[in-house]
Amino acid sequence: MSILGALFGKKRETAKLEPIHTGGKLVKEEFVVVGMPYHMDALKRIATANPEWRKGGKRLAADGRALERIWHYTYLNKPVRIEHEADNERSANAMKVLIAGEHIGYIPEETAAHVRAIIETTSVKYISATISGGECKDILLDGNEIKSDEPFRVRVRIGYAAP
Repeated sequence: MSILGALFGKKRETAKLEPIHTGGKLVKEEFVVVGMPYHMDALKRIATANPEWRKGGKRLAADGRALERIWHYTYLNKPVRIEHEADNERSANAMKVLIAGEHIGYIPEETAAHVRAIIETTSVKYISATISGGECKDILLDGNEIKSDEPFRVRVRIGYAAP
């Protein structure tokens, strides 16, 4: 129970998990991740510098990369875990997302209980993530570059089956 809950006599309650049934079929779902602005250091630690970033726009255009967006960092092939964070002060249903062992955000409250049910009552076949955002440059046809800084977006995909 949180300090505020103790003061006001409110007990945080965890949603009751209903088992998920898929008839043995593989089900794929995708969920948005929130809270990345609070975990920017973690996102930096899992980033890999993109070697294409160092190339100039003229060279990239000559290499056939005109009209493409080039990201300063990439986030490819990182292991993903989703864990129930029962001691979270804001929500007893909190599901934190870890990529390469780094806590980068949470599943939103409105879908957290469903994701917890998937993790705890089914046979999860895979969990993957797509991270986009950060510093990028768009390569124009003439080789000029337009640099920008896009907000981070993270989506996780879960594939699972249950009887």
